[in-house]
Amino acid sequence: MSSYGISQLTSAASSTLVAAALDTGIVQTWDVLAGQKISEFNTFYSWGGFRLALNPAGTLCAAASWGGGKRGGVGCHDVQSSKMLWHRTDIRHTQRVRFAADGRSIYCGMEEGSVLRLCVTDGETLDELFEVEDVHESPCSSYRLMVCRSGVFVAEGDNRFSLGRKGPREVPSPLTGVAFGPESIWLAEGGSPSTMRCIAYTGCERWRIEAPKPTMIVQLCYRGADRSFYGVEWDALSGAWCYLVRYSEEGVGVKICPVDGGWGHQGFCLAGDIIVTPTGSVIETACGRIVNNIEFKRKDNSERTV
Repeated sequence: MSSYGISQLTSAASSTLVAAALDTGIVQTWDVLAGQKISEFNTFYSWGGFRLALNPAGTLCAAASWGGGKRGGVGCHDVQSSKMLWHRTDIRHTQRVRFAADGRSIYCGMEEGSVLRLCVTDGETLDELFEVEDVHESPCSSYRLMVCRSGVFVAEGDNRFSLGRKGPREVPSPLTGVAFGPESIWLAEGGSPSTMRCIAYTGCERWRIEAPKPTMIVQLCYRGADRSFYGVEWDALSGAWCYLVRYSEEGVGVKICPVDGGWGHQGFCLAGDIIVTPTGSVIETACGRIVNNIEFKRKDNSERTV
């Protein structure tokens, strides 16, 4: 769990909203450029995995828990009103929830079994993807990437292709970041060392780089405004430092600025124009300038910058 009082921070890819699950069990949503809290509500969210998500427009918030029943499962809230729209008590052992790129469905990945695709309006199951851990969809094309339990990635779009995690003979490593550009998918994988690869939509691997130990690449985002990929690199050994990095087309990184927090605790908003940290810093990605500071609050309403 984060030392900043936040269990998870997630962002709306196309808007200025973030959702923060505090360590008190409450979820807050904020407009980070306006510095305004939009809503606050209790959920059955439980720490572990990535069990909190906003839709791209920032109007819906999905939360999940490890357990099921009345105090668990998967549910969806309206952000403005804080109202719970639906609650699936029968879904258990959820590790991640993620909205589809069009915002019309939610991918729900469980510890074992399959990924369920749920309707955002009523939570009904639309599809079930067997032997799949996670699904990522491109915001700018028809491509989606399925992370399969067999140790391969399967990309579907204009072309369909599969590739191994770091190569077919190597031990599978967790996918820590994925970003879709106009011509390629970039994948960051954990392990020792952490690896980043550029995969053309033909299925051909253009290049791969290894991050110097103990660096781990924990997040990736494509920013169309300058046609650049950005990532967050983290000291995986001690957690002592964390940097926002801009990469060239060949994957060469230039550090933009330090950011607070580590694994999964930053959120890219406005199609990559800004990044938000768990301490509340709102940073322009292109130049590293802090444009706002958010003060998250605990359940007892006492103000605290986390």
